[in-house]
Amino acid sequence: MARPNLQLQTEDIFRFPLVDTYNTRNIDSSAFSSGATGVVGVLIVGTGYVGATSLSIKDQKYVNCFPEKVTNKITGKSRFYVTKRPGFAVLNTPSTGNVGSAIKVWSVNSDKVVSAFGATTSTIYDGTSSLGDITGKAYCIEETKIGATPYVVIMSENNTAWYSTGAAPSQITDGQYPGNDSRTVIGKPVFVDGYMFVMDNTGRVYNSDLNSVTSWTADSYIAANMYPDAGIGLARFKNLVMAFGKNTIEFFYINAQNTTGSPLSRYEQGFINFGCISQHGYTQIEDTIAWVSASDRSGIGLYVLDGMQPKRVSTPSIDTQLSLVDTSSVFLSSGKFFGKTWIILVNSSTTFVYCLEDDMWHEWGSANVVWHHLTGTTSGTRLNYSVSRTNTTGQVYVVNPSALTYADDGTTFTMQLQTQKFDGETINTKFLNKLSIVGDQNDTTNNLTIQWSDDDYQTWSTSRTVNLNNSTPYLMNCGKFKRRAFKLTNTTNEAVRLEALEFQLKQGIH
Repeated sequence: MARPNLQLQTEDIFRFPLVDTYNTRNIDSSAFSSGATGVVGVLIVGTGYVGATSLSIKDQKYVNCFPEKVTNKITGKSRFYVTKRPGFAVLNTPSTGNVGSAIKVWSVNSDKVVSAFGATTSTIYDGTSSLGDITGKAYCIEETKIGATPYVVIMSENNTAWYSTGAAPSQITDGQYPGNDSRTVIGKPVFVDGYMFVMDNTGRVYNSDLNSVTSWTADSYIAANMYPDAGIGLARFKNLVMAFGKNTIEFFYINAQNTTGSPLSRYEQGFINFGCISQHGYTQIEDTIAWVSASDRSGIGLYVLDGMQPKRVSTPSIDTQLSLVDTSSVFLSSGKFFGKTWIILVNSSTTFVYCLEDDMWHEWGSANVVWHHLTGTTSGTRLNYSVSRTNTTGQVYVVNPSALTYADDGTTFTMQLQTQKFDGETINTKFLNKLSIVGDQNDTTNNLTIQWSDDDYQTWSTSRTVNLNNSTPYLMNCGKFKRRAFKLTNTTNEAVRLEALEFQLKQGIH
């Protein structure tokens, strides 16, 4: 979107959009302060400013609100809004005092919510009912169906694998299962055409016997070895098995001609010459696979698979942030909110969120990160559930579109929008007689705090407040300026959707 060109008359009314792909600055090296503390700040659309534990405070940014593009299908014209993100309410408390480590909607078994809680060993829950314990800490739960029987398969950090059909979890004990045969299993399993596939840390892709998760054969594997690489994990892309390595990605398909060994053959057209950062660094939602990349040239970024081609969607600032943290603090998840697809990148204490449809980024911040792992229902009201790997309340959280809240775990979060600088393409002094907020009117009191900076974001004015319950919220007598940025803040448990600021301006003398 081009920067607006304003030709001011003696007095003029001008609408200033709150969403813009424009930004003015390169990465500010002063933001990378090793002594800084606290939650990483904010992100702008375009290039952001992120440091080890702090962000530059300058330019446009969105915290706990997302830029949204709405297109009229008849006229083809688009309007842009900034919408407050939904909060995560408590659904239930399966395991008081424990962290969560995995969650899955068991879609083939009445959409049951299966979760895992525990810091070193895990208890598996169906809702709030314990199914029993596994050894080690569960790091993912996946589902399959064999005949008419639904299964969940649980992968543990101690190299064991477990399954349940609704009763207590049972360990996969076959001596030919790679985790029981001196191999180190890594990443998520995938299920294709009656086989269960897992990867080990050397890059071998093993498969179960047909129509079984418990029976395995010693030579039933294929090596992802087009490039010497370590294994990271598996995903399913349409009818292909996608094998993530540390530096490469390979694809395999079920080959009916293979009567011994692995049923897989290499899909030669699918090789990608960079890999994935860790077994927690990739996610799948519908036919979209996203991952945090890694390569032997220190490359890093967030990619999505577009057809068979990787598409980089991260900004240079996010890539820089990712390069500063240990891989163990990076978790990738995904979900659907407001009809849009979100790729959720937890990076230590900061969460960056990418909207696939709008190709835009924003940031989530809260007292507790409660969205390390997400899962969603496939029918009825589309609910998203999550667990936290850091919050010890032992709770499952939910985003319910029919009962939205704007608080996480009962605590309201702060929405903050900071604009680019407005100067109207002139350095003339301008007098802001009236500042109006263009957006949705709330049914109840909902205060929005407004501040502005006339010195390149260095200092901010005293806060003034408007009520979004009013039909035309506005401020009068907002002073003079040459260039001005605005900061809008909301801390209520109420919805907010804003479109623009409207200025009644009078131009002064050059």
